[in-house]
Amino acid sequence: MTQRQAFVDLGASALDAIDGLVGATANAGQIAAIDTSEPTPTGQTGFVVRYTAIDNAGNAAYLNRTVRVVSPCETPSFLCPLPLVRAPTVCFLLPFSALRIPRFRHSR
Repeated sequence: MTQRQAFVDLGASALDAIDGLVGATANAGQIAAIDTSEPTPTGQTGFVVRYTAIDNAGNAAYLNRTVRVVSPCETPSFLCPLPLVRAPTVCFLLPFSALRIPRFRHSR
């Protein structure tokens, strides 16, 4: 999932030996919680959406889909915050001179 793009649920289905293809439903609350405003931090799982398929006999199957949000920019670039730039996919590379590095003075 690309940062700042709307999540579109592609759905899921299960194949049952008797009923054939059985549609699965997703947890709507989990889908609503998917936030694409920032990339998923390194080491974190992302957003999990759980799907449930139930056949005519009442047997249930479950599937978890993990949604990770990635930046469209190559590291070390980043997307400029939206209030500063109207275009949602403008990548910037912060020049080293723009970094604020504290300077320490040694007293003797």
